[in-house]
Amino acid sequence: MNAKKRSLLLILALVVILGAATIAYRTLGSGSGEQVAQESGGEEDAAPVAAPDFTVYDADGNEITLSSLLGKPAVLNFWASTCPPCRAEMPHFQAAYEELGEDVAFIMIDGVGSMNGETQEAGETYIQEEGYTFPVYFDTEQNAVYTYGISAFPTTYFIDADGNLVARGMGQLSEEALDQGLAMILPEA
Repeated sequence: MNAKKRSLLLILALVVILGAATIAYRTLGSGSGEQVAQESGGEEDAAPVAAPDFTVYDADGNEITLSSLLGKPAVLNFWASTCPPCRAEMPHFQAAYEELGEDVAFIMIDGVGSMNGETQEAGETYIQEEGYTFPVYFDTEQNAVYTYGISAFPTTYFIDADGNLVARGMGQLSEEALDQGLAMILPEA
């Protein structure tokens, strides 16, 4: 094979590799969080999956379990103050909390120690400085992070009033994606 054919084959191989990498990146998730995926795989006959329980702590160090916070539809968000996409979506959660906080439990879990040296103090400072009023809990022992297998921040779960996982959003959620998830757990009006 002459040098010209080898060069052409090499260029063709690189184009194929770059194309495959682009497709894999888009398929496996770019972290945009724009889509909220149903937990049941979208099958109407699928058995509901109960939200796994875990233990976290409030700002005063009191133990809180997920099961103690359920009883109405819930939004379970894993975040860290050191995470730019987490910070970017927080105003959407605050607006939704102000509108729906009586009807939906907002459970904001700070993954202490999970990302870039996140500390409880940093999380508390961030929430206070930004004036957020939704409930924040601290996963100081990473019990919730491990229970839910969180591998990327932010990650959000939508839980129905019966305590079943309905949908999940990975990556930063837009206001529209948050609304989509909320619509999946709120009773029809």
